[in-house]
Amino acid sequence: MKYWALPASWRIEAMARPVILIPVKPFAQGKSRLAGVMDEAAREDLARRLFAHVLAQAKQVADVLVVSRDEDALAQARAAGAMALRETCAGHNPALAQALLKLDRMARAPVLIVSSDLPLLNAQDLRAMLAPPMGVSVMIAADTAGQGTNALYLAHPAILALRFGPGSRAAHEREAARAGLGCRVIRREGLARDLDVPEDLPILLSRA
Repeated sequence: MKYWALPASWRIEAMARPVILIPVKPFAQGKSRLAGVMDEAAREDLARRLFAHVLAQAKQVADVLVVSRDEDALAQARAAGAMALRETCAGHNPALAQALLKLDRMARAPVLIVSSDLPLLNAQDLRAMLAPPMGVSVMIAADTAGQGTNALYLAHPAILALRFGPGSRAAHEREAARAGLGCRVIRREGLARDLDVPEDLPILLSRA
């Protein structure tokens, strides 16, 4: 039987090879809001260690694509067996759009975008994000404040306009509704607890 004669559902299932997409800022620019309690070298080291943790968890679950303009981050990704894409677009959303376009051209789906600074993240959190209920094409992992998006599941790379930034959880929900897509917000501590401000440090240290 020729490939084109297969039922469409079979073809979709055959191509369902999930990818976890991790965007990474240059390490030297990371964690700037911790400047009051950590010097530049310490912040850079923290950004590297957080990325290494997220990358290690992601590699347990699916193929991984790292997009960054930081050559060290790309080298670290390749060393771990992940795909690496040099960022050529300025800004977080454009860089992610560049990576999603690449995955779309590779016929890779679904895609899970995950923040690189989730210290409590584990593989089970990622598996939960890659197992949406029937009829759900978009899943959003909100931050602890319920305002931001720390992880975003897309059934296909091209189904949603990205709105990362202030108020992104609600913005992504609106985009999903506008596109007529089933959407679910998921709350798990490993996905919600990022490390951005000094107030986050005591909680992290208490779990160390």
